[in-house]
Amino acid sequence: MRAPPSISRRISDSTRHSTKRLAIVAFILSVVGLFPLALFFGYMAKRRLEQSAEQQTPATLAVIAITLGWLEFAYIAIWMLILATTGA
Repeated sequence: MRAPPSISRRISDSTRHSTKRLAIVAFILSVVGLFPLALFFGYMAKRRLEQSAEQQTPATLAVIAITLGWLEFAYIAIWMLILATTGA
């Protein structure tokens, strides 16, 4: 038995809104500097967007969050390497 179209539309709308929220949260976390959480939420939002049939604007926020998260990770890793080699 299939759900009526209005119920399935509400379910897809709620999924779309939750994916949008995930992308926004990932972007905010990446700007704040919490890159592990930004990567987690960014990849989660991107995976949900890839599974949906529609291309949505939160995909841009998810990709930016992932990119910023990896850049922050690289920045911290380089500084840790510099501090370890200089003995500071």
